Amino acid sequence: MEKEEKDFELSTEEGISNKVPFRVKSGKFLDDSVELEISDDVKNVNYSDIEYMCAGVIKDKTISATPPKTGIGKMLNTLFSKDGSKEEENSHVIKTFYLLDIYVKDQTVPFRINGGFVNYKSFLNKIGYISLENFKMLLKEFAYRAKDSRFNKTICSFISKSPIKKFYISELEFLIEASEERKKIEAQHSWNDLFENGNLNLDEENKVANKIEEIMSEE
Repeated sequence: MEKEEKDFELSTEEGISNKVPFRVKSGKFLDDSVELEISDDVKNVNYSDIEYMCAGVIKDKTISATPPKTGIGKMLNTLFSKDGSKEEENSHVIKTFYLLDIYVKDQTVPFRINGGFVNYKSFLNKIGYISLENFKMLLKEFAYRAKDSRFNKTICSFISKSPIKKFYISELEFLIEASEERKKIEAQHSWNDLFENGNLNLDEENKVANKIEEIMSEE
């Protein structure tokens, strides 16, 4: 049974629109634009209209009941519990997922790609078995095609396979920060700054990491 991605509510108290991001289910790269399928509609976005791309890793901490133990496991759980009771303790479960928000000209709400739900086959000619690797390939495709757009540091970490230093506790926190960073877009680097006269191969992680460190140190 296929999972369905649920929408979430945004707080207007944080200065964010009460509209949720446009969730992208699938898409297709064209010569001068990308098709993005959202709900029952398909949006065609010119690469030149993509202003800002922001990736984020969400670590969502939830509380769930420990699955009930049976047989000897249940007996041992009772023996080694502090008070000898048979009550199951609650445990914390951390769900980790990664997002790409794409901001285009004259549009406040971004297009959002969830790395765990998007149809990679529609975007990429070749895909692997690991969702995270497919997500990285998708980021590279956007970088090659929308070279005038600006980007955040987390995208650089994904592409160069450098450690990711920033994590978010919710989609809302990520959206708020991305929206604020977009306001400073003129002070940020574009993909054109990263490519050396168009010759940088994003598959060469060491060179990419060095180039990223070089341009980021200029900030």
